[in-house]
Amino acid sequence: MAFDTTAWFENPAPHIEEALGEGGRYLELGLPHVVSPEQIAYATDVAQALTRSVGNGGLVAMPEAETGTGKTRGYLIPALLHATATGGRVLIATYRIDLRSAIVEREGPGAAAVVEAMTGRRPSIAPLMARSHFASPSRSEGLADRIAQEKPLAAARSAPSPPGHEHARN
Repeated sequence: MAFDTTAWFENPAPHIEEALGEGGRYLELGLPHVVSPEQIAYATDVAQALTRSVGNGGLVAMPEAETGTGKTRGYLIPALLHATATGGRVLIATYRIDLRSAIVEREGPGAAAVVEAMTGRRPSIAPLMARSHFASPSRSEGLADRIAQEKPLAAARSAPSPPGHEHARN
């Protein structure tokens, strides 16, 4: 089936099935994929939350699923289909850097290929890192100053005691 933007907003479930289901695009493209009814249900819930958000000022979706459900693929596919359908962007926030890496490096390229096979348009995936992950010149300078001030103290603490001032050890 060809990707129909109107159908996506009316009922995204068939598009999720086309991507993740038996004989779906993942398998058609030869990408590693295990069909999981739980993953399809999860992805459908995400897709429905995304399609309901249009015209409603945006919604925040916080779906939950057990470990091993395939959550990363379960939110990437609907997010990328939605971004393609709307011409907009979707932000996926992760708590840990390894999860961001899983999206950008492992799951993202396959999901983008699936969406391209479905829509004829390849979505782009890019990491957005928090400011805390970058070196700040002023913070680096402040840290260097602190280290320079502490170094003489540390050197004084570790220097051998002058003769006659050794502490007795038992």
